[in-house]
Amino acid sequence: MATLTFPDVTVIRDGDFLENFNMKFVRVLAKKKNSQVLEASMKNDDSIRKAIKKIPYLDSKVRHRGLRDITEELTIMHNVQHPHLMKMDWVVTCDSFLAICMPLCSQGSLDGLRQSLQRDQVERVFVQTTCALRYLHDQRCVHGDVKPANIFLDASDNAILGDFGCSRILPNGKNTVSRWRGTLGYLGFEFFLGCKFDPFLMDAYALGATLWSLVFRLKPADLDLLDAVRNSSLPEMYRKVLKGLLRRDPQKRLSVPGLLEFLSTREKLRGIMEGL
Repeated sequence: MATLTFPDVTVIRDGDFLENFNMKFVRVLAKKKNSQVLEASMKNDDSIRKAIKKIPYLDSKVRHRGLRDITEELTIMHNVQHPHLMKMDWVVTCDSFLAICMPLCSQGSLDGLRQSLQRDQVERVFVQTTCALRYLHDQRCVHGDVKPANIFLDASDNAILGDFGCSRILPNGKNTVSRWRGTLGYLGFEFFLGCKFDPFLMDAYALGATLWSLVFRLKPADLDLLDAVRNSSLPEMYRKVLKGLLRRDPQKRLSVPGLLEFLSTREKLRGIMEGL
């Protein structure tokens, strides 16, 4: 990213932060290892809904994660500009937690929609997510945790890639890392070798595991993903994409730009990619 800026952070010393923004709690959307996501609405207009990510300061897992990682998450969300990446409306800090306000994707995450998505929807959200990931990579940013639970569907059936809690901005010239969190089932084989690896190709593997999960309607943990592809009756395009992204050897793996170049040869998918 060329010029990075840090978002303005509102400090709330007294009272409930929702009250300060004239909002009310609706429900808990998700509970994660080191955060909680709430749905809230405006008191004067219940139709305006927001998602609020709360990151507690006092949680030992958050302390282990470190202020630097939280700062990086906020910096990335504040600076990215892409129609299929989650935006940040505002951020506040209270005595015991930090809260990030985001647009609410009314249909939830793909993790909850896995069983009901039709093939054309899978293709649409996959291409949109791939374009969002290419944009991040062009900005020297790796997402770090691509999976259905971090891809959301808005009211117009568009995919929104979110949750930058594992994301990192890499300096120019740095193309390997040794630290990675991610999620089991979405980790390339190089992660388990204990050596440095290419994080952009790790994102590509996670993207492939995400497509695998949506196509087979299963969670990929503890399964041989390539074996399932070889023994399937999937259309040839799906087989080529999955085999390319899920290669054990990262040097032979299909990269995100390489994937988009391949997809652009398909007229139907090329239409989805236009303008992205």
